[in-house]
Amino acid sequence: MRVAVACCALTGTLGLLAVTAGAQADRESAAAATLPARYLVTTYNTRVNVTKPGAKVDAVELVDGHGRVLRLIDEGCCWFADARFSPNGRMIAWMDKRGLNVANANGMHHRLLVDASTHCTLECVGLSYAWAPDSATIAVGGAGAQTNELLTVNVKTGTKTRMGRVARFTEYVVIGYSPDGSRLAVDVESGDAGTSSCCKSLLVVERPDGTRQRVLFSFFDAIHDGPADATWSPDGTHMAFTDDGMDRRDPRFGIVDVAAATVRPVAGMNVVDASPVWSPDSSELTAVTYRPHPLTYSVSTVALASGRPTKIGPGDQPIAWYRDGTILTVGGENGNVLYALSAAGGPERRIFALPRPQQILTIEPAP
Repeated sequence: MRVAVACCALTGTLGLLAVTAGAQADRESAAAATLPARYLVTTYNTRVNVTKPGAKVDAVELVDGHGRVLRLIDEGCCWFADARFSPNGRMIAWMDKRGLNVANANGMHHRLLVDASTHCTLECVGLSYAWAPDSATIAVGGAGAQTNELLTVNVKTGTKTRMGRVARFTEYVVIGYSPDGSRLAVDVESGDAGTSSCCKSLLVVERPDGTRQRVLFSFFDAIHDGPADATWSPDGTHMAFTDDGMDRRDPRFGIVDVAAATVRPVAGMNVVDASPVWSPDSSELTAVTYRPHPLTYSVSTVALASGRPTKIGPGDQPIAWYRDGTILTVGGENGNVLYALSAAGGPERRIFALPRPQQILTIEPAP
């Protein structure tokens, strides 16, 4: 090979260029291969007149890695339905006006798992839910006639088990299970609006059966602030949340040490409410900031140890962080574009864009 290169410089140069181009193509192919082939998307059609009888402004869809619809799961149903894959990728769950639904991962064999309340008359909240890591159980908050029950539900049998006490003016918003499934995080909201009992919002962790409950943080402005968008670090040692920070004692961006039940504010960023996404090694997490004039959103990574942010690209809804440093986020003027950013910086890469006027409300990649 060395002789051939020495004798035939042009051939060697062309060969080198071909090898280099091939290596670049291999790298791009490998990068693309790290991304999932399917996404579960809740969309909103911005041009549909919502006051029109029978208007179908939203939908849950299963799309491929190019944004092409593989299956329409539900339609006219699901405003902020938060559709999600089970951790093993074999099922999906989503909420509609009837309640919490499940189906196979291809959208087939749809069934209603938990009914939504149609008779709530007190402090009413919607259903919230989280898959257990074993994919066999779903925790559901906002259940029952008065939306004040916290349940675990066996996905296969539909058997429901009540956790915690049921009381007037106490509601449960499910946040999620720890990665090992040993703890469940819940936002416990209580108080009768307009009275001295109003209001509390507690970030709580407990065992999956509702025992060993511990309060990690009590929010001072429980009406505007709260931990509903909190996320667990992959190692289960920390949680992070954003909120409105209406009370200065409630951090706009907080990192919680679960064992110590302490919250460390992360200052210096004009963050928006967007669920933080953690790096696979639990050393960093995302934050979304904005500038008002003109309105633009940016994604930054934040080091857990120092709290130091690093801006990496555009977007307003990070959804996943992969081991190769790829971060997926929603963005675009119409909120219909899925981008890939690099945690190391560099230009963003557009994965796909849903056709206008579709807007992405929620999106989750297949496990």
